[in-house]
Amino acid sequence: MKNNKGHSTVSAVLLMTISMILGLLAAIGFVSTIIFLADKSIQRAEEVECVKWSEEADQYPSFYQAKWQVEQCNRYNITINAPIK
Repeated sequence: MKNNKGHSTVSAVLLMTISMILGLLAAIGFVSTIIFLADKSIQRAEEVECVKWSEEADQYPSFYQAKWQVEQCNRYNITINAPIK
């Protein structure tokens, strides 16, 4: 069978299917890249917070930290010299 443009219906369907699959793969790749970059940005922001808290702990004797701050900073091997409250 042939369509109006002289291409067989099978090859037209195959071309459309391949185009859809490539479009889907491109969309998945784009979304994956956005998620990866967002995750890296969040990790960097958390690490910067830990460095800031560590400096504040050295500067202010009354500085203390919450348990969640200790857990966050442990992920980046940053120790804050302050009591946990």
